[in-house]
Order: sequence, then C-alpha cells, then structure tokens
Amino acid sequence: VLGRGNSAAIVDTGVPGSAEAIGQALAELGLNFNDVAHVILTHNHQDHAGSIGEVLAQAVNATAYAGEADLGSIPGAMTGIGGGEDIFGFEMLPTPGHTPGHMAVIDHQAGLLVAGDAIFTEAGGVVEGPERFFNDVAQSRDSIRALAALTFNTLLVGHGDPIEQGADSAIAALAESFG
Repeated sequence: VLGRGNSAAIVDTGVPGSAEAIGQALAELGLNFNDVAHVILTHNHQDHAGSIGEVLAQAVNATAYAGEADLGSIPGAMTGIGGGEDIFGFEMLPTPGHTPGHMAVIDHQAGLLVAGDAIFTEAGGVVEGPERFFNDVAQSRDSIRALAALTFNTLLVGHGDPIEQGADSAIAALAESFG
C-alpha cells in the first residue's frame, strides 16, 4: 500500500484472503478502501493477484491495472499496461521473464522500486528467483539489466525483505554477474 496525501495505490493484492490485511495497512496510513485510486498487479500469479476480486469489491473508486500479456488469466475488469504509463506518479516498467506481462513500478521521486517477482532478495542482497518459477530466464535477465540502469534507493519485492539502501547498486552488480 503506497499512500500520497488522502489517496492510495495498492501494488499486488496477495493470496486469497489478503483484503483484511490490506485494509489494516490502509488504516495505518489514515485511509480506507474508498481512498484507493489504483490497484496495480505486477503479474498474474495467485500469490500476487489472489485477492484482486476482494480488493476491487471494496476499493470501488479504484482502477485496476496489469501487464497486457497477463490480462487473460486475471479475473475482473483490468486495464492493460505495456510500460511507460504514469499511474499515481509511478512509472510502469515492463519486466517480462517471470511471466510474459510482468510489470515493475518505480517512484522516481521517492527512489522506490516495487519489483514484484522480477528480483528476489535473500540474506540482505538481491538474487534471481528460482529458474523453475520463470517463464523465460533470458528475458528475465534482460529485465534485470533494464532495472540496473535506473536510479533508486529502496527495493520492495514479492519474495524477500526490502532493501532500504543502495538497492540500485545491488541490482547493477547482479546484472553484471550475468556476463
């Protein structure tokens, strides 16, 4: 849940049954589901999009977005995005590889990248996710190389702890390790 003033965007809805936890996160920001303007899914997997129906039923003012190539496997009315869109002051970044329509979200002003499953973290560093969970490993590495060219400080991922300092340098080092 990312808040700006009296409005919020939700990036990924988690597994089925996560709407209550999302509501609690909104409440911690002094907001509720009526204040949600955007719901952005990084990709179509159940652990990231499993509560989309529950969330949209409560966030009645929100527009929902997902990568165009993943739309066919996400229930409900979604707006397809391909990259470059500005949603809530965030730039949408195409990061295919984990899934064909995988998207990341960057807030250039805050120096924050929400990478979904394009990157994982482990032991305080960034890593590739397990190959068996990726649709196209070569494409995923190209996406990581593209993320490595960006400037940001903080990284949020779907699997692993946040990296709160120097995240762009860590991703650049990972991309460099590919050769």
